[in-house]
Amino acid sequence: MTTSITNIRFNIFMRICFAIDTLGPGGAERVVTLLANKFAMKGHVVFLAAFALEKLESFYKVNDKVCFIPLAQNKRNKLKKIVFFRNFLKDNKIDIVVSFLPQINIYSFLATSFSKTIHIPSLRSNPESDVKGQIRRFFRWLSFMTSDGCVFQTRDALTFFGNRIAKKSTVIHNPLNNSIQFFEGDVFDNRIVSVGRFSIEKNKKSLILAFELFSHSHPSYSLVLYGDGYQIEEMKELCKELNLGNKVLFLGNDPDWYKKEIHSRMFVLSSNYEGMPNALMEAMATGIPCVSTDCPIGGPKELIVDGVNGLLVPVGDVSLLSIAMARIADDRALALRLKNQNRNMIKDYSTDVICDEWELFLSSKVNKKR
Repeated sequence: MTTSITNIRFNIFMRICFAIDTLGPGGAERVVTLLANKFAMKGHVVFLAAFALEKLESFYKVNDKVCFIPLAQNKRNKLKKIVFFRNFLKDNKIDIVVSFLPQINIYSFLATSFSKTIHIPSLRSNPESDVKGQIRRFFRWLSFMTSDGCVFQTRDALTFFGNRIAKKSTVIHNPLNNSIQFFEGDVFDNRIVSVGRFSIEKNKKSLILAFELFSHSHPSYSLVLYGDGYQIEEMKELCKELNLGNKVLFLGNDPDWYKKEIHSRMFVLSSNYEGMPNALMEAMATGIPCVSTDCPIGGPKELIVDGVNGLLVPVGDVSLLSIAMARIADDRALALRLKNQNRNMIKDYSTDVICDEWELFLSSKVNKKR
């Protein structure tokens, strides 16, 4: 659990550049915009560089105080983007670059090498799966090894690369949106909600198959799916093949989904792997009873104590996932107990608390260089 930081005075102001690929509806993108906005409001000079964008196109709101850098503008070649980024960092006297996602970590490593700019890469997923190919894996390892420190989302991720990297790094969980409120009510609808991309790592197929089993004994329930992705048409076809009809709803991307689903009986995460899943955190903090796969690299198990504030099931086990869903559907007292155990999450993972942890870590790195 994240520890609240109080009474900390940050007397160092930094010139910070957050680097990412795009600013779509993903979890890393949400965290980047939250951090950039918060750091800018606290008086730091903040830049936000997007390697794949030619103009500001963001699913999440970017504060006017954040200076946006579209690195794809007139620079489609990767090497030219890196060279431009390196010159930009030097010309603007950037103290520190914080990069998100594997490819951007490598680009930022190349742009900051043999310079005075500090590089802090952040791992947002399972290191076993987030990079393909030996060459890219080598450069990922090199970017972490030569960095001034890394930010990981879980303890399992921190230890994955060994003690040399771990001892200069830290674990910081994701922040929750300030708009989230814990719902105190005790009335549930017969709705099961899930949020996330329709892609192989999210394993929506297991969820739909589990729901089909669950529906045999719970015919009044519906499954509500938020998100988009390359597998969405395949999943729609699967629902037709399973004769689920209008029991499965595909509602697209919605950053405020949790405001509309406060009465849902449960939230289900069926992923093969995750970093620190934002949607699961949002569901728990809102007060929706949760079921999650115990997937690497440890995000769900750092949030959920099985049977206490949620239910954990093995990855890919459709039968056990269906049974866990039935437990919550059939036991109202269990649903309420799981719900009420999470009423302090908003305080523990508030934007202010998490941004203070980031600020403390980043300022300590800048202080060493000054």
